[in-house]
Amino acid sequence: MERRNLFASVALVVAFAGTGQAQSSPPVRAASVAPAYGTAAVSYYRIGAPEFEAEGSTGFQWFSGNYVMSFVPNLGFWATPHLPSGALLTSIELDSCDSSTASEHVILSTWDCDRFGNCSALRPPFASVSDVVNPCGFLSVDVSSSNYTIDNLTHIFNISVNLESGNATNQLYGVVIGYKLQVSPAPATATFNDVPLDSPQFQFIEALAASGITAGCGGGNYCPNNPLTRGQMAVFLAKALGLQFQ
Repeated sequence: MERRNLFASVALVVAFAGTGQAQSSPPVRAASVAPAYGTAAVSYYRIGAPEFEAEGSTGFQWFSGNYVMSFVPNLGFWATPHLPSGALLTSIELDSCDSSTASEHVILSTWDCDRFGNCSALRPPFASVSDVVNPCGFLSVDVSSSNYTIDNLTHIFNISVNLESGNATNQLYGVVIGYKLQVSPAPATATFNDVPLDSPQFQFIEALAASGITAGCGGGNYCPNNPLTRGQMAVFLAKALGLQFQ
């Protein structure tokens, strides 16, 4: 993989252009999004502007909670989202302002890195959009077709934002990542005698066993057709959610 270069070929380019004033009010959604649970609904993780680290110690100003380009062109900011392992990316949103009418925009790039800092830019099907908002707003791009899954053990998912104007016409408010939780892929061998590889419940029962939520019903079996008592349900849920009450 190539070494990190925050301004190499980008995977996701989101540009805002317009004729408004710098330091405008931050973009606001039409409605709030409720928390999501399970594997069907989408959850959202926000990276606020203060969480981005500047590539260099000078060349930017801080206005009302957002980064603003000041002196040095092509200054970059980068952040590492703390997403759960196994999360499947569904969307990436850029919240920013660009009051310049020239081709001086806000560019967001996504990177897959190994544990030693060697990074490669994620490629299409991540989309490109330009000249959408004047002067401030948010733009969300569907990236679900990339099938990118977070792997915190051997990989690092990074985001870089490049403010190209070299002045205060570019502003970064933050980035929002949409993702879905997933159940781990099914293993190649079965843990329980009565739950074979071709069972429709195989993947999910194996996930329970691998997570220490259940050890089956004894004798190497899971007893998938046995009824579940309220007491057993309490054990399953408490272990699965890691419930704490103190």
